[in-house]
Amino acid sequence: MKVVARSPIIYKLIMFVILSIVHLHIVYALDADISALNINRLKGLMIGMPYLLMYSLFLIMSIYNVKKYSIYLLMMFSIFIFYKTFTIFIIGFDKILLILNVIYLIVSYNFISIFAEELKSSIYNPNFELGSLFVEDYNDVEVELFDTRKGKAIKGTLSKLDERSFVVHTNENHIKGEVKVVFKYKRHVFTCIGKVVTKYHNGIGLRVTDKSVDQELDWSEFYQIKYRRGFV
Repeated sequence: MKVVARSPIIYKLIMFVILSIVHLHIVYALDADISALNINRLKGLMIGMPYLLMYSLFLIMSIYNVKKYSIYLLMMFSIFIFYKTFTIFIIGFDKILLILNVIYLIVSYNFISIFAEELKSSIYNPNFELGSLFVEDYNDVEVELFDTRKGKAIKGTLSKLDERSFVVHTNENHIKGEVKVVFKYKRHVFTCIGKVVTKYHNGIGLRVTDKSVDQELDWSEFYQIKYRRGFV
């Protein structure tokens, strides 16, 4: 899988990892009764915990490349940060540290939950479920992708979809950016605008950016048909 366009949540997660280290630094600074703006103290924290720095860099790279295991790395990272800061609270019972710990726990839980949902998207899971009874119905959906700016077009078949994304099975994956998408299903035509997010050797994953085009049958109607028939 090659990720060619990343969702905002990916960049927010990277920022969360960086700010988690800053959060740890602030808690240490409050416990030592020194200014949290002391950059030398932050550098000292990194030098004193080289394993944390290396782990953080590896975590950021795995999130940036949208690796499936990055969700588990993120969970362990958050638990470690919380353990370190909560241990300091237990020693001093400072109310400010308690508030910071509660806020961090809530924020980290929300980020992990959002990331878990992101990783479930069809664009990161292009294959059919093993033993699926509905493969033929998916293949009945012809898909055409039009790059109106460059005048390019490719054809394929629907491989998988969810409410906000879908995967097209095709041997032509040279298209990129936003494209007009046309679904042909049961003598009906549905359209939407999609953005190429992932590429595979035999397919393309797209995220829906505009559900309707030219007052035609749109993505919402197409998805509801598939949803009611149990293909989602």
